[in-house]
Formats: sequence, structure tokens, C-alpha cells
Amino acid sequence: MDLFEAIYKRRSIRSFISEKIPEEDIRKIIDAAIWAPSGSDSQPWEFKVVIDERVKKDLAKIVKEEVENIIENEIKEPDDKKVLRSYGKYFTFFYKAPAVIVIYGKKEPSIFLKTINKYRPKETQIKSSSFVQSMSAAVQNICLSAEALGYGTCWMTGPLIAEKMIKKALNIGDDRTVTAIIPLGKPKAIPEPNERKKIKLEYI
Repeated sequence: MDLFEAIYKRRSIRSFISEKIPEEDIRKIIDAAIWAPSGSDSQPWEFKVVIDERVKKDLAKIVKEEVENIIENEIKEPDDKKVLRSYGKYFTFFYKAPAVIVIYGKKEPSIFLKTINKYRPKETQIKSSSFVQSMSAAVQNICLSAEALGYGTCWMTGPLIAEKMIKKALNIGDDRTVTAIIPLGKPKAIPEPNERKKIKLEYI
């Protein structure tokens, strides 16, 4: 599939056919991810591919319980509780996909920033978004390469409301940050594309 075709055809898929994904295809998708650009060529990404049904359900349960815990203990207004409960279901559908890719990594400032910040007080130290951008580039490659192979994905960050518990369940170190959970499988239904907003573009 042509790159531009994959870009224009890709959708956020939330329902999947329960068809096992060949390991070869998963490896192709992960290999595409690691060829993403990254700040200072740090390549900070690590992956866990969850195919065990019990583990997938356990992860969804962890997320659901954390959403409910927040609603019950932090949200005061009944209408707000209702809204969050209806929205929270979109954080757990990933378990129905044949595979779930968890992408995580270790945040490491570049030598350049480490050196500068060593001489600056905390309030004027430079903060970098390099890690987030590097991880996002890898996720985009996952979504596009999956589309090219005939699979659907959904770039999910909602489940990370329970990141601490997810890391514990998957034996991910405390020094790592989970940046996305990506269900992967053949789409059961493909939604129509949403209209694109008008491009804000200026040549100078």
C-alpha cells in the first residue's frame, strides 16, 4: 500500500475480528516503529505485545476500577459522575483486540540539556518534549504500518489514567513511562472519516 493511501485510509478502530495475528506481521509493525525519528537518536521506545486473553482482561479491569475509584472519591457532582462513567468505557475496549501493543520507555534528557541545566536554577531550566515526540513518532509508524498490512489500530492514552497499576501488572519498571496502548487487529467496522478542519498554512 502506498504511504499516502495508508495515511488517508487509517481510522481509529474500536471493534475487531477475533482473528489471530501472525507473529511475522507483528514483528513488521514493531520494526517500522523503531525506524521512527527520535531526539538525539535516543530510540527510547520499548514494547510489550499482549496476546494473552486473561492479561488483556486484567488490564481492562485495572483501568475500569481506577476510573470508578476517581469518580467515587474525587468527583462531587452527580452529572459529572454520569459523564465520566459514559466516557470511561472508551478506555477499556482495547482488551477485545487480538493483540495490544504497550509502548513505553525511559525519559533521558540529552547531553546538551543536561549540561545547560547543571548551571541553571530549577525555575529556569529548559524542559524538553523530545521524549514525547520520539514516542509519538513510533506510535504513528505503528498505526500506518498496521494499516498498510490490513489491520486496524487506535492510539489510546485514556487507559494511562491507571499507568502505575498497568506497569505493575506488566512488570514495567518505575523508571519507565507508558505513553500509549494500541489495540491491533482486523477491523470489524471501519468508521467514516471526520471532516478535516481548514488548514492553517502560511508561507513566509
